[in-house]
Amino acid sequence: MSSSHSVFSSFVFTLVLTGCISQIHQPSATAQKPPYARTAPAANAQVWHMHKVDVTTQVLDLRTHRLPDRIVLSAYPVLLALLGFAAVGTGQPARLGSAVIGGLALAGAYVGLALAGPPGGLGLGDVKLAGLLGLLAGWFGLLVWVTALVAPFLLAAPVAVVALWRARGRPGPPLPLGPFMLAGCLLAVLGR
Repeated sequence: MSSSHSVFSSFVFTLVLTGCISQIHQPSATAQKPPYARTAPAANAQVWHMHKVDVTTQVLDLRTHRLPDRIVLSAYPVLLALLGFAAVGTGQPARLGSAVIGGLALAGAYVGLALAGPPGGLGLGDVKLAGLLGLLAGWFGLLVWVTALVAPFLLAAPVAVVALWRARGRPGPPLPLGPFMLAGCLLAVLGR
């Protein structure tokens, strides 16, 4: 995939995601408010922050097969602060604990996959990103967390099959998992 194509697709993804977030978290005056309406502004800020991380890491992972620490690790304190404010603002401090447990559990699951998989498979960048995505998914509950765990592999599988088919079964360059991890988590959060 050319770099201009990946930048363009990230830009389109940005526009679509921004539209989805604005529609999901701003119910109309005539609509009955959903149960999560009290957390909508906080959720909007969290998802928007992750979206900014998403676009940057998608482009870098597609180009270089690296998820830079300065982007991924710097997103942790920002997301934790947003989740902390949301927990205090909504009067639901237990959700912050769920988010932290979700982050540790998803990072742990990816550590296990990285250790069990072949060399050159999952890297530490994927593990660090998994912890960040687990924080966000854990905030929204177990179903969203499980979806964020499984969805990246379901999204990547057809792409991997097509890549193998195009290479006539010969191994090609590794498929970056970061964009699929981000897409899977965002789909899980938006689909809740």
